[in-house]
Amino acid sequence: MRKENSFDSSFLFLLLLAVVFTALVIFMVVNIRVDEFTEAMKNQNTIVSAFVVSEEGKPLVTEIFFYDNVTGRGALYNIPENMGTLIQNVNKMDRLDSLFDEGDPLPYVEKIGALLGIEIDFYFHWDMEDLVKAVDTVEGIRLFIPNPVWQVSESDLNLLPSGSVVLDGDKTRTFLSYKLPGDTENDLITRKHDFTKAFMGRLGDMYENLEDERYGDLFYSYLDSNLDRQAFQSYLQVFESLDTDRLVLQKVLGKNRIVDGNELLFPYYDEKLMREMTRQIVDTLSNMEVYSDEDIVISVEIRNGTDIAGLASRTAQLYKSYGYKINAYKNADRDDYENTLVLERKGNPGAAKRVASLIRCDRVHQLQQDIADDTVDVVIILGKDFDGRYVKK
Repeated sequence: MRKENSFDSSFLFLLLLAVVFTALVIFMVVNIRVDEFTEAMKNQNTIVSAFVVSEEGKPLVTEIFFYDNVTGRGALYNIPENMGTLIQNVNKMDRLDSLFDEGDPLPYVEKIGALLGIEIDFYFHWDMEDLVKAVDTVEGIRLFIPNPVWQVSESDLNLLPSGSVVLDGDKTRTFLSYKLPGDTENDLITRKHDFTKAFMGRLGDMYENLEDERYGDLFYSYLDSNLDRQAFQSYLQVFESLDTDRLVLQKVLGKNRIVDGNELLFPYYDEKLMREMTRQIVDTLSNMEVYSDEDIVISVEIRNGTDIAGLASRTAQLYKSYGYKINAYKNADRDDYENTLVLERKGNPGAAKRVASLIRCDRVHQLQQDIADDTVDVVIILGKDFDGRYVKK
């Protein structure tokens, strides 16, 4: 009997140890588990995310956010919802937003990633009603509005005041939705950029508040994302340190065409240009030699050194679509340049090389003459070897 009791006691002791060890392992796995965003930060330099705001079942704002976790710099690439693209399941050209489904935004996001030639890691989607609640939860966002927006009616209601103002949720809805007579597509894109920057900045300001379980859970409840609550909290650290005033801002340039009664925007040089723009954004953000906005935004003057009419203008559109500032485009001093030249004038050869690489030009030199516009960084003289996109070898 004593041996049996001794055996039973030993067995129970070992069983207890096994239970304690298993509980300890489970506790460590649950609490030490690395979330999806933190894992992505360990394994890749550039994190790409989609920010989408929808209204009445259609996307109203689509911004792709690039973040380099080495340099800490970011970029926003606005995607036009009316962009014309091939919809595979119906094999026809249609608006990009025809793919959007509020219940499952992933196919829409994946299509944008395919157009940009890059995998979009995460998406964040708010419908307008939830965005209003989310903005109110973080106590509003601060925006600069250059001119007041009035509702012309019997009461002449001032919808949005001018100046630096804090917008609550309903005012944010108005800011994103209103369109005044004379507003251009560029005006609307600027407004979307301004909103996204302000919203990101506010999330960074409220990072510690959003760490609070009740406060953070409430905000997260308004969000549709492929990141869970823990991973989203880790993601918010990006906004806490991000300088939103220095974000690189890009947009898709193209031509509007009517297809089956719908006005669609078709990017210049088809979708290849968008993929090249994506590569340049990634390269620019990761370039440790780029320290200031002046280094990021390069101003260019383009001169047509051929007898091909409109070549400088079309090349200017190409460089604009890549985010370069075009100070001027005009004819060169003559129209018989055999070779295209890229001339650097401010002691920044890196900027000139980036400009030259876009059109595959090998002839990069120092500009030997003064020009009237002192803000120009690089001058391009187009020669006969330029086919409208690349310099022929």
